[in-house]
Amino acid sequence: MPLQVLKKAGYQQSFYYNSPLQYEYIHRDIIEKTQDRFHRAPGTKLDDYGPREKVLINKYVSELKRDKREKRFDYYLMNVTHFNYYYPEECRKYVPDYNANFTIISGTQEKFRKDRAELKNRYMNAVCYTDQLLRELLTEMDKMGRLDNTIIVISGDHGEEFWEHGSFGHTWGLNNLQIQPAAFIYYPGVKKNSIKYKYTSHQDFIPTVFDLIGLNANWRQFTTGKSLIDYDADLDYAISSLGILTSFKRNGYAIMGNGYKVLYKNNKDFNKSPYAIYDDDDKPVDKFDTYKIVDLILKTKSSKRIAPSKM
Repeated sequence: MPLQVLKKAGYQQSFYYNSPLQYEYIHRDIIEKTQDRFHRAPGTKLDDYGPREKVLINKYVSELKRDKREKRFDYYLMNVTHFNYYYPEECRKYVPDYNANFTIISGTQEKFRKDRAELKNRYMNAVCYTDQLLRELLTEMDKMGRLDNTIIVISGDHGEEFWEHGSFGHTWGLNNLQIQPAAFIYYPGVKKNSIKYKYTSHQDFIPTVFDLIGLNANWRQFTTGKSLIDYDADLDYAISSLGILTSFKRNGYAIMGNGYKVLYKNNKDFNKSPYAIYDDDDKPVDKFDTYKIVDLILKTKSSKRIAPSKM
């Protein structure tokens, strides 16, 4: 829906993608419905994601130099920080790192627990490579003068846990390591520390971008977020959920605000008691401020942003 709104507003859309087409229904839900240009990195082998990322970045830079249109929305999905974590030798800063040839998915993965330091080093090296690629991209954009008229949002789609809470990867828990990836928003004239909200989420990106470009659209139809430009204490909360993949039949939501994280099994449970309450640092809370918990729940319910699940 947000991409369709942008398209109707005259924004040409390009997608740069370094992952399998079928992953998370991206082909069905995004590419077929909205894209003007779709660019996928060449190659198919898992071990060439690193080189492919560099090829794709260069292709994007060439596109920016060639196409001078100002109304464009570009989406770039990097894959090098997804396991098995990919990077060239010059980004091998954290050692010892785990061998590249392994098969793993998110979960308890007990047989890998003894190797968590090496696996995390491999992840950190991939983050180093991502930083390098982004630096190259932003440097080229600056040379082109595009930073003077471009909004840039950079974020991971999830964090990554290395057994700190008993599991590996992501989509298995609502702890901060899994649901708080790094993120930043840049726009011309932005001031450091201008965002006053304590609780934010990916859902806030679209309302914020729409606000910045002056697009008058009812974004509450497709997001539980808020614009981060002007602070509203009643909206200083965030909602997060477990990632739901086709192979994992899990559900779960967290409401965060007022110093607490309130957990529910699914979004039909908001009229029931939560199954767990933690503080902002993921520590279990036995004695809590009832007023703050009730206030947080009422804020989310009164906003009418949480719709029942469709069965």
